[in-house]
Amino acid sequence: MGNKITLTYENGEFNVAINENIIYTDKDMENSLLKFNSVVKNNAIEQKNSWESIEAEVNKYHLEGIELNSQFKTVNFGKMKYFYNTDKVFYIENNSMISLGGGYSLFNFVLSKINEGKLNNEESFLELCKISMSNKAIFSAHEDVVIISSPKFSYGTVEYNFVTNKLNKGTSTEKVSFEEFKNYVLDILK
Repeated sequence: MGNKITLTYENGEFNVAINENIIYTDKDMENSLLKFNSVVKNNAIEQKNSWESIEAEVNKYHLEGIELNSQFKTVNFGKMKYFYNTDKVFYIENNSMISLGGGYSLFNFVLSKINEGKLNNEESFLELCKISMSNKAIFSAHEDVVIISSPKFSYGTVEYNFVTNKLNKGTSTEKVSFEEFKNYVLDILK
């Protein structure tokens, strides 16, 4: 079921609302129309997962600090925030929100690795993602593997497997911790 997005004029003010919840108010019609168009565009993302299935999956982790907001369809965990309506994950650092690629699959990947005890916290992983993106590297995370692609690496990619704790450099493989993998990547990318 989609969201009902409305732009109304009442008592000299324009209101933009999602599912009857006012999210923006302004007296200027042009600003309100721009906001309305932005909200419609952001909510036009077709989701693979329903919000209800995401809630159920996140609740299975039983991690302390998870905050689900069903009204606005967001999930917070530490310095990580997921917005269902845009399918975007943000790293919240120093009063700024840094958009990361990967949507819910990235958010879920981080939660599952913390839940399994393979990551101590979300911040170290998000920092790796942020620095990779800022250095024009491409990262992906699925199942138990993180892959980072950049011309700076031998053979163009490096990968880390959380099950085997192995770093694959393309020319060699060695057993390392996630932090050692992260340091290796950051030394090359920076």
